[in-house]
This record gives sequence, structure tokens and C-alpha cells, in this order.
Amino acid sequence: GYVGGGGVVVNVAKDKLEIAYKIANGVEKVVMDGVLFAEVVVSECGWSIEGGELWVMLRKKQETNGKGHWAYVVDDGHKIDVDKFGPVLEEVHME
Repeated sequence: GYVGGGGVVVNVAKDKLEIAYKIANGVEKVVMDGVLFAEVVVSECGWSIEGGELWVMLRKKQETNGKGHWAYVVDDGHKIDVDKFGPVLEEVHME
């Protein structure tokens, strides 16, 4: 869905992410725009500005299994070195 505020525009679709900010005369400067590594649950995604930084939260449609981490967020050429990541931590319930 589309959300905006304070000159920041964040548009999250099930398979796409766009981040921009408004400059003079309502023109938008695109910071990130691309196809996501995998689908997300749009209704469970959000963003906030904290301490002058933009935080974007994405809820994966399919949870990471084993070492199947996302190799990138959007297909803009910036890769994440997932080789050093371990398996997903499981929630432990103690009685």
C-alpha cells in the first residue's frame, strides 16, 4: 500500500518496494525502486522515521527456512553476503 508523510514516500507492493522523498515543486527523488527478493505481506509492512533515519519493516510472505535468507532486498545490484548467516533461530518455550 501507499503511505507518505513528512516528504517521504514509501510504496510497498507484494513484490516491489519504492522509497522516495519530495523535493521542490512536489517532484520526487527516488532513493530505491525495485522488485523484492520474494513476496511480502503488505498489510504487515510499515515504516517510521526514528532519529533522522528511515526504518522500513517488511513481513516476508514465506518465512526463511534453514539458511535460505534473502540475498538482496530489491534487485538493484546490492547483494547481501548471506554465507555468514546461520540458520533461523527458533522460538523456545520453557515451562
